Amino acid sequence: MDAEMGIDGYGDGDRWIRRWGQVDTVMGTDGYGDGDRWIRRWGQMDAEMGTGGYGDRDRWIRRWGQHFWGPVANWGLPIAAFNDMKKTPEIISGRMTFALCCYSLLFMRFAYKVQPRNWLLFACHFTNESAQIIQGCRLIKHNAQKRMHHSE
Repeated sequence: MDAEMGIDGYGDGDRWIRRWGQVDTVMGTDGYGDGDRWIRRWGQMDAEMGTGGYGDRDRWIRRWGQHFWGPVANWGLPIAAFNDMKKTPEIISGRMTFALCCYSLLFMRFAYKVQPRNWLLFACHFTNESAQIIQGCRLIKHNAQKRMHHSE
């Protein structure tokens, strides 16, 4: 078996390593070959396509990354708020409702001011703001009724 595979037991492995050494010698002296040329080419494309090193591929990633998936993930807030409207008002936290109102107001402004305007994020926070205001009104009404029953 050693005679078949080679004395060291690796067989054609030595030839494979020598072959890759020849490829590296042909492609480049640093051992990376065309990889460096490919990286330099992407750098040139970025410089040609836009300022700041962002080409179309990065612009596409940023557009569909933060301008799409971020707002989609944020839709969990208004969905949860609308789902909680079916439950008793005793579970509503006034502090959390107030915090979420402030949060949604700030991010509605952000979604409007950022360029390009992020209408999906704006719609998400507008919906959340509406849901939180409704929840806050439910809490105020519940607390007022509770006080009236206590005073009687």
